[in-house]
Amino acid sequence: MKRLMLLYLRPFNLIFFKMISLRTYLLVFTAIVMLIVTSLYCLAGKSIWSPGLSNLDLPENSNYLNASPWGVAPSHTSAWNINRWKDAIYSAGIKNVRGFRVDQPDIVESLRDTGFELNGILQWSSTKSPGSVPADDLDGWEVYIRETVAKFPYVTHWEVWNEPPNFTHDKTPDSYAAIVARAYDVIKTIDPGLQVGLAAKSTHLNYMAQTIHAGARNKFDYITLHPYEVLDLVKTGYDALYMNIAHGTRKMLQEFNPEKVSVPIRFTEVGTELEDPLNGEDAQAHQAGVLVKAMTMSLAQGIEKVYWFEPMDTEGLTLGLLESQSTPRKALQAFENLVHLIGDYPVYLGWHRPQQGAMQLFFRNKEQVVSISWADSDTSFRLAIGEKGAKVVDLVSGESQAPPGPAVVVGAEPVAVVYPITTTGIVDTVRSALENRRRPLLPYNGGFGEVEMISITPDSENGIRILGDPQIVSAGVERAFDLSRQTSLMAVLSPSFFNTFKEDVEVTLEVRAKPGATATPGFNLKLDSYSTAEVVAGENSSPGWNSISSIEFYRKTWKIYDLTSTGSFGYQLRFESDSSELSQYEVKKLSVRRLQ
Repeated sequence: MKRLMLLYLRPFNLIFFKMISLRTYLLVFTAIVMLIVTSLYCLAGKSIWSPGLSNLDLPENSNYLNASPWGVAPSHTSAWNINRWKDAIYSAGIKNVRGFRVDQPDIVESLRDTGFELNGILQWSSTKSPGSVPADDLDGWEVYIRETVAKFPYVTHWEVWNEPPNFTHDKTPDSYAAIVARAYDVIKTIDPGLQVGLAAKSTHLNYMAQTIHAGARNKFDYITLHPYEVLDLVKTGYDALYMNIAHGTRKMLQEFNPEKVSVPIRFTEVGTELEDPLNGEDAQAHQAGVLVKAMTMSLAQGIEKVYWFEPMDTEGLTLGLLESQSTPRKALQAFENLVHLIGDYPVYLGWHRPQQGAMQLFFRNKEQVVSISWADSDTSFRLAIGEKGAKVVDLVSGESQAPPGPAVVVGAEPVAVVYPITTTGIVDTVRSALENRRRPLLPYNGGFGEVEMISITPDSENGIRILGDPQIVSAGVERAFDLSRQTSLMAVLSPSFFNTFKEDVEVTLEVRAKPGATATPGFNLKLDSYSTAEVVAGENSSPGWNSISSIEFYRKTWKIYDLTSTGSFGYQLRFESDSSELSQYEVKKLSVRRLQ
């Protein structure tokens, strides 16, 4: 009987043991596959076990590969005295110099031997018109170009004139276009690889657009700007305009020279002096903070090279990275530490807005991610660090330390935080920044490209910022800006409001004379110089002088056709009273409506 039972159960035993073997085989096979996959991820520098930054496919290659963006622009005096600053500047990691003495080849050779890459300036006047662009002697201009370029065969980039229409009696776009076109044609016959720069002072895109229209179309390889005044807005806590200079420039090129819409842009001068009201240490720290913002926001919008003016104080100015040959400023220390943090060839990852009025820019430097953050001048925010392993770096001293807690307070001065690539706590923030990498900087609320109207009141800034510091006063149950302490009202419109380089708009000002004014106040509505916009008077307004006679609030309106998205000094609208006696008025609201 037992033998029969064993014979009966034998098929079931075979099935049972086969099932166990199959299950074992599957488990072993799965383990082997997981081991292979894990090994491949490890070889790629990633982990399947944690959602660290290394899993975000962070860009590794820099737009600045083998071409450092960091530079200085010496003044006329500094260009004579390079031995007083060149070694300190180069050792700080600053590898570019813009502007040199073309009549002193030995000095230029010394800069080259130090290791600097040079950007030259072509500037010459004829005997017929000294102190002007040589549109009246293009043949003489050509001789000068050929001699100068031949003298410096290692200089590959030549900027035509220094910040036109400055430094010339003849300021017409037609004359500047003529010398640009001749320079381009001549240089390309010398060496087609040499690059020719089209220039403008400040961010004077209106002048540049007219120059292109007047004959410089397709006669340049890169663009140079000097955004001093826009950087001054950054000092007051308004960074959106500076961050959108490149975007505005490409809007202009799209309209006037689309074949050149993607040419490189260089800021061949930018800088700020020490603030007089501040004591020495605070003024230096503030200047250093502005430098960090200028450099990082330039990289974030793809500026090819940025040159700080200047390497050392001269001519009674305090813009220098060095106060004297042996006295570096905090700005130079911050510059050097910034280069060390984000590298000779930075890899920009993107921007993120942690909250209203806050900015965070991310860069990659090998196996680290670096965050540079700051807030508007009148606010602060708590920056979440994420986890252990992060270091907060003092941009002036270069010292780093572990954060005191899970967050640090960030104000107007930039704060640098270095995260290891394995960090997990800021993955969502960096992912957000990566999504914004190729987008122009937008306000926290997403921008104004789709809205019909932007406005500002004492209680609400909605796409318009007023420059200066107008007093806010009570006007019955409402409040108003009191303009009596300044001679003009200057308004900056958000660059995100302009979907093209030019927009047709209606401007409305709700205004009244200040009770007790000693004279009838008023103003002229002024736009940027060289603007081709047309102003048409509307309700209670004039294209010229606008008197304000009533002490009750009322509306003045204007239609402006082809208002451009940028001004040479940062603002697009200026209500100019010429004196504080004539600015005895109050503004309840300023609004700009898009015309359909």
